Amino acid sequence: MSGTPKPPPQPSMQDVATAAGVALGTVSNVLNHPQRVAEATRLRVQQAIAELGFVRNANARSLAGGSTDSIALIVPDLGNSLFVDLSKGAQAEAREHGLSLLIASSADSLAEQDRYLDLFDEARTQGMLLAPMHDSRAGIERVRSHGRPVVLVNYSDPLIECCTVLMDNVLDGYLAARHLLSTGVRELVFVAGPERLQPVRDRRLGATRAASEAGVELSLVRTDAVTAADGRAVGSEHGAAWAAAAGRVGIIASTDLLALGILQSLLAMPGVSIPTDVAVMGSDGNRSAWESPLPFSTVEPPGYRMGVEAVRLLVEEIAGASHEHRTTVLSPTILERESTLGHR
Repeated sequence: MSGTPKPPPQPSMQDVATAAGVALGTVSNVLNHPQRVAEATRLRVQQAIAELGFVRNANARSLAGGSTDSIALIVPDLGNSLFVDLSKGAQAEAREHGLSLLIASSADSLAEQDRYLDLFDEARTQGMLLAPMHDSRAGIERVRSHGRPVVLVNYSDPLIECCTVLMDNVLDGYLAARHLLSTGVRELVFVAGPERLQPVRDRRLGATRAASEAGVELSLVRTDAVTAADGRAVGSEHGAAWAAAAGRVGIIASTDLLALGILQSLLAMPGVSIPTDVAVMGSDGNRSAWESPLPFSTVEPPGYRMGVEAVRLLVEEIAGASHEHRTTVLSPTILERESTLGHR
């Protein structure tokens, strides 16, 4: 019975030693401490490595040494450009410290997040960056108890003793509301996802504060999730009433995907003009939601800088005893576009 042929066995360090006519320890020194080996011997071992096609077993090396030269990053959604930018910043900073970055997406699942925490723990990474959307205390404490430091990103929990890097999501909601008010709207609607999502909750608090300062009404519309489909459902249900207010209402969507769905519903309604009848803006600068028939205003997060700062804190904690846990908070910026300002 035919089948896929088995690959040939991989050459071992002992095979290299035999081919080069040296001791096994000499091969180890060539791989790990080449300065300890005479040049002629080192060249002979390197030639044997090349001829045999020997590849070092990094897993075995990490088990022997207790850790690898890698750190890990777990995010909830690699489709969201915040986490893409965060990954790029973390990767660039890790490279500056001679580290490799392993990246995984939990797909906003606590079970999947725990699986990756355990996987990176077993892989002996030097530490982890975690951007959770839920309470993740148990998983964090589990890997920290094994000597694996963790830095939280885009999530704060005062009960967890670790460093944190945040975007100021309260300021995010505040800036969104202030921008809409500056265009002349007199009523604000905040379209929110589940309260368990800390960034969404913080943005609502910021928008509420801005509305209170301006003495205007802010109403709340809740959704089960924060997708474009949820936005379309909200727009279909409330859009006609918002548009009938003839320019008095401004909508703050707690995510750009929600804003996209709301815009799609409003633009499908005959006679509705944006922003003349109703203004709409997003909150998280998610470029994957920007394929919109009308460019919409949003609040851009400092994702790249968040990744850089998170790795700096992690490397500092890995390095030594003088490290003290601290929180770094970075500010977002407004991106003004046609959904609130109209064609210019």
